[in-house]
Amino acid sequence: MTNAERLTEAKEMRKLVIEAITALTKRGAKSWNIGGQTYTSMDVKELMELLKYWDSIIANLTGGRRVVRRVLPIDD
Repeated sequence: MTNAERLTEAKEMRKLVIEAITALTKRGAKSWNIGGQTYTSMDVKELMELLKYWDSIIANLTGGRRVVRRVLPIDD
């Protein structure tokens, strides 16, 4: 498998993980399947770890690093 194919696969898997997280947290889905694996709202932490994993794979294949920043709203 070439680097371009790996990168394409990693981006697709990252997209699927984000879709699962969104469905479980924002759309109220009870479960979500990625391949043969079923995730529930109890597995969001595991999905976040998968997201970090695919981010690191993408970063290694592109030669850069992704930086994840959280923005927290401040109430005045």
